[in-house]
Amino acid sequence: MFFNYRDLSNYFCRTRFFGNFVSLALLVSVLAVTSQAQTTSANVNDGHGKEWMQLTASRGLSWNQVAQFCPQDGVTPCVGIFNGWVWATDAQTLQLMSYYEPAMATSRGVGGMQYFFTAQTFLSAFQPTFSFCGTYQCGAYGAGWTATKDANGLPLFGAVSWDNTNVSIDGNFGVGTAASADETDSFRGGWFWRATGPGVFAYD
Repeated sequence: MFFNYRDLSNYFCRTRFFGNFVSLALLVSVLAVTSQAQTTSANVNDGHGKEWMQLTASRGLSWNQVAQFCPQDGVTPCVGIFNGWVWATDAQTLQLMSYYEPAMATSRGVGGMQYFFTAQTFLSAFQPTFSFCGTYQCGAYGAGWTATKDANGLPLFGAVSWDNTNVSIDGNFGVGTAASADETDSFRGGWFWRATGPGVFAYD
């Protein structure tokens, strides 16, 4: 089963700040993302004309905050802290996942033992937004906002995860719905790409 945001939020305890602390936390998040987006050097070339920003370079912002800088058409580049990058739609994110796991070409979510190795490969190219390893279990999770909302106006995000114990393995790919466009989470960044060849979005 696809490991979605609600599962993650139930699995991990977190502290929420209110009032002035919220404003301060959001300001810190934007400043941190600005620095991360400008200094990331380990972007991922998908071999199909796009270079993708690491998820870890944009984590901590809500969908609405990203939307202040980025159009949602999957074509027009962002401005500001994501200047020159295009915010990927759910379809573009699914296509990226399909390069690593072919089953994602015809599905919005897959999970099970058979997806362990492709999920590991994906999260070797993309730095996980969360990972852990203990005596009997290890795992990794990478998630990011897409530029798309569902029919009810809720934002969609894509995630990949894997975990293993001494007796089992599991992998997951999927795009799912978040509860609110105002959610912020240090385990979730955004899916951003820019063209790798000649064209309007080409870079040196």
